[in-house]
Amino acid sequence: MDLVGVIAAESDPPGIDVVRWRTLVAEHAQLEVEADAADSATMVVDGAPIGRLCWSTSGANELDVFGELEQVAELAAQLALALEGRFVTLQELISC
Repeated sequence: MDLVGVIAAESDPPGIDVVRWRTLVAEHAQLEVEADAADSATMVVDGAPIGRLCWSTSGANELDVFGELEQVAELAAQLALALEGRFVTLQELISC
């Protein structure tokens, strides 16, 4: 899966709250915990995996979003709102 964007807070620090992220993964019906990867989750729609979210290794308190943009964008935007952040596509990031 390709990186298609990030879920980021308006300011970092403090960035996305990792405790809130872990709680969302545990409670959200469209996120499945990845047993082999702490702080990662599979995005699921209608029982099928469509993408992946991972706590960023960049040092920023944000989530990397992987998948096909057309498939993950809507769910990523919803999850971003739940985390008091916003979904920013890779295209938006590189055009700044």
